[in-house]
Amino acid sequence: MSEKISATTKALGVAEAAKYLGISHYKITRFIKLGVLQAHKDLNDERQKLIKISDLNKLKKQLESPVGDTENEGADLSSAAA
Repeated sequence: MSEKISATTKALGVAEAAKYLGISHYKITRFIKLGVLQAHKDLNDERQKLIKISDLNKLKKQLESPVGDTENEGADLSSAAA
C-alpha cells in the first residue's frame, strides 16, 4: 500500500470491490494480503483501502477462467479464494 490514489482514478473500496466481483470482502482482504491485489490509500481517508478497477477486471477474468486452462494464471487463485 505504498501508493496513494487520487479521487480522479477509477478505484473501489474493499466492500465495493467485493460486490463488483461477487465475492466477500474477506476474500478481497485475503487477495490483498497474498499480493494478488494491490491496495492503495485514499487521499481523502487514509483508513480506506482502494483497489483499481483495472486490477479488479484482471482478477475477475482470472477467476472466471477454467481451472484446467494453463494459459491463464487464474488456476492458482481458486485455492486462494477458498
